[in-house]
Amino acid sequence: MIRKIKKEEYQKVIEFANEQFEIDFRKVQPTIYSIDENYKYHYIYQIGEEIIGTFLAKTLVYKNVKMLGIGTLCVRKDKRNSNIMQEMFAYISENLEKDCDIIYLIGDKKRYERLGYYKVGIIGTLKIKNKYLSCNTDEVEIKELTDISDKEFEIISKYDPVCRNKYDAMKIYKGSSKQNIIYLLTQKDKRSIVVFDQLKFEIVEMFGEISSEEMIKTIMLKNNSEYVNVNSDFSTLKTMYEYCDKYTMSNRVSLKIINYSNIIRKLFSYKGNRFGSLKFELKDETILINYSNNGLEVITKKEKNEKYISEREIINILFGNIYSIDYIESNMNLIVLWFPLCIPSTLVSIDRV
Repeated sequence: MIRKIKKEEYQKVIEFANEQFEIDFRKVQPTIYSIDENYKYHYIYQIGEEIIGTFLAKTLVYKNVKMLGIGTLCVRKDKRNSNIMQEMFAYISENLEKDCDIIYLIGDKKRYERLGYYKVGIIGTLKIKNKYLSCNTDEVEIKELTDISDKEFEIISKYDPVCRNKYDAMKIYKGSSKQNIIYLLTQKDKRSIVVFDQLKFEIVEMFGEISSEEMIKTIMLKNNSEYVNVNSDFSTLKTMYEYCDKYTMSNRVSLKIINYSNIIRKLFSYKGNRFGSLKFELKDETILINYSNNGLEVITKKEKNEKYISEREIINILFGNIYSIDYIESNMNLIVLWFPLCIPSTLVSIDRV
């Protein structure tokens, strides 16, 4: 039987996960496992009174796209290779998928591909040097935050692309080991928030009304450094590349798409004038994307197609590296211009499950 756990079972479930992974989740992920109310995101696979497996299923909303993060997924060591993992994924598919647009997890690429999860999502880490930034930061004031006031939460609710509530925001920004510093930057009537990982010397997240260049340079000056690393998703990679000395790029999140129409409508960000149409035929669904002077139109139709592209290929087109797929389309120039869609880089840092 698979079911949600009760609050009084939470510590027992944590101990079970600790034993399977041979780590202490309270120390590794305190933003989840030091908060008792997070029991409500946990499920167990139970035989009689024994816990055989467990997983976490926690919702994150990014630009109005509802994402379900699956984590702490494990099966008791003596019960592995007995299809229990597949049964837990079947439960997720039958009971949790319908309320989501995307499901994401972090783990072994090949293990989860056979269950319909494909590793994509371009995430970059850029080393940016002060000498490449010509902006003036004389009028930028910086202050370390130890709590979030209503005034500061106005910035978060308006500009953070991930939807957070006031009471969890500080814990999430602080990170798993509380190694992050949260800065408030003020420039006359403009305000911004920067989350800085002091161990990796990396800006994990930044948003607000001050320019990215000014925020980055202010963090360098605050830390008396000639450089800083910046964790970036595809939406800012092109801008940041101009200022970087070197960079690394990776695909670190495995995705399963539930609602293609929703994610394309909500994450499509191209603003140019290269208009046109793309048609993707999947095994059981056809997706038509039309972009014109009237804006974006996405039409999906449930139908069987004799010739079709795979789920892996369409996910790579929408979120990943188009050069890693076999599919060739006559409008490949539109694919290059319009995609990839962005997923938050924080999925592998402060929003990791």
